[in-house]
Amino acid sequence: MPLVNMTEMLRAATKQRYAVGSFNTFNVEMTKGVVDAATKLRAPVILAYGEVFGRLFPMEQYAAYIRRVADDANVPVALLLDHASRLDSVMRALDCGFTSIMVDVSDKPLHENIAVTLKAKKLCERYGASLESEIGHVPGLEADYDSSLQDDFSAHTDAEEARLFISETGVDALAISIGTAHGFYHGEPSLDFGRLHELREALDVPLVVHGASGLGHDDYYRCVEGGISKFNIHTDLTQAALDFVNKDGQDEKNYMEKCLGTAGAVEALAANLIHVFGSAGKA
Repeated sequence: MPLVNMTEMLRAATKQRYAVGSFNTFNVEMTKGVVDAATKLRAPVILAYGEVFGRLFPMEQYAAYIRRVADDANVPVALLLDHASRLDSVMRALDCGFTSIMVDVSDKPLHENIAVTLKAKKLCERYGASLESEIGHVPGLEADYDSSLQDDFSAHTDAEEARLFISETGVDALAISIGTAHGFYHGEPSLDFGRLHELREALDVPLVVHGASGLGHDDYYRCVEGGISKFNIHTDLTQAALDFVNKDGQDEKNYMEKCLGTAGAVEALAANLIHVFGSAGKA
């Protein structure tokens, strides 16, 4: 089916208390694995693209590829530009067919975050695209997805600031900081479920957790029960692919078989997460 934006997808998840997986992919193997899992499990899915991926898969080529993947899928697929910090990147993504944008200037003062988000909102409305933004700051992107800052949890989302942010910007979804980080965790993550409850009570938009790779199943379940409607996953996908390649690296399989095996490893990981998130059968 044609690409969709993520607004209705996340509203349904919020109402029915499950979460949609937003999976960052940057090649055919990762994308195939995620979409095969979603298709087999009848789950809505978001495919996310970070600008750093352009070193391997340019944005316009990725968008064209994902449009065809979505056309051939029998589940809703949304295409998200993840962590855009510049409006020219937002415009470029919208022009080439992205249906959803996550704008992130959460490391800036609140008034600047609101101003940039408002400009992005106007652009998204012109294209019928969804807009997600972030209040509070989830660390880790400073190291290109391999975080050295995940122990800095000083910027958890404040409920009153978030309420003001929503009223000023009208975003379709809000990424919050409750103790997660992008990249690999040095120790066991410790999430602030009390803060999550406070935010869910104060806000009426779908809430998003970034840096969701590496959480335990109990953390996922508690987040969904607490009102999270979307989890962003990247590191776990790359680790599943690397584990397969490293384990299988000494045999005589040819390169195509290795690629297919990598896709299968990603599919298994994505399928497990879809089950945990509760989105299986929701498409």
